[in-house]
Amino acid sequence: MKKGLKASFLIISVFMTLNCFSNDENQAINLDVGLHINDFSINSSDAIFYVNFYWWCKIPLSVPDSLISEYSTLEFINARPDAEIVIGDTRKTIFYYIVSGTCKGEFNYTPNFRDYPKDRQVIPIIIESANLPEDLLVLNPDTLSYANSAFQGFDDRITLDEYKLASSKFNKSTKIYKTTFGDPDYSLSANYSRLNYEVTVKRNSRSYLLKIIIPCVLLSLIAYLVFYIPANKLDVAVGCTVTALLACIAVQLSTVGDIPNIGYITKSDLIFYLFYTMICLALIQTVYTYRLEKNEKIKLANILEYSGRVLYPIAIVIGLILIL
Repeated sequence: MKKGLKASFLIISVFMTLNCFSNDENQAINLDVGLHINDFSINSSDAIFYVNFYWWCKIPLSVPDSLISEYSTLEFINARPDAEIVIGDTRKTIFYYIVSGTCKGEFNYTPNFRDYPKDRQVIPIIIESANLPEDLLVLNPDTLSYANSAFQGFDDRITLDEYKLASSKFNKSTKIYKTTFGDPDYSLSANYSRLNYEVTVKRNSRSYLLKIIIPCVLLSLIAYLVFYIPANKLDVAVGCTVTALLACIAVQLSTVGDIPNIGYITKSDLIFYLFYTMICLALIQTVYTYRLEKNEKIKLANILEYSGRVLYPIAIVIGLILIL
């Protein structure tokens, strides 16, 4: 990345000086960039996505033919090393040069699973000039080439099994490199214009929620039976709650492979924690009620048992509403 910086800057600086000798300041060249995605798939467990797309850039006619290659050399920053990038022919129109090409392969992205299984993922293709900083080249989205501003460059024939497309659009940004890239004559801080083509998708969460909530609700019903088991049947009540708790843990472990190992709590985790808590509270109530009856505090034991029958399902419903 950023190869031949000194030579590129010298050549471009000479061109800018000659081209803008009548201006007080040299103006950066504006490069319009666009792309169209033909194939797209997400592997969220490995935090990568596969994409096959056609790309193009429009270079002003004021740029000499000898510098077209320099201006059109773009990097796809988050592409993996084995991604295949092909540069096609250069065409000249009455307004600009058009350099086009194709790219296909796997790209890295940083997923956010905090709202899993109701998560939204922003999946970027990060585009940057290979050699030219922002004072020489500014990247702009070629928005005029798209009929739909909300879904720019995403083929409507593409289907995503786990997700639904929410939007696809460009965002501009600037990347600051605080390094000389090994060249002592190069500035310690350089700004590079960036285009982020961002595909936003949201998970089809219904099936995931059913896979989590239905088993947990059924297991919580087993634990709920302890409020109807006589206090003197402590072994039966403890067996119900412990079995429900262990089975709930097994359900959570079965869903671990759906997302990669992460260091934060997701909504899915909070759902399981809710059911763990309620099942444990049912067990605590059973043991405490048993102790009250042993101490002949029958009235207090009955109040506690009847309260549990009402509060247990209400707490679960309220907890799910707050989490989701």
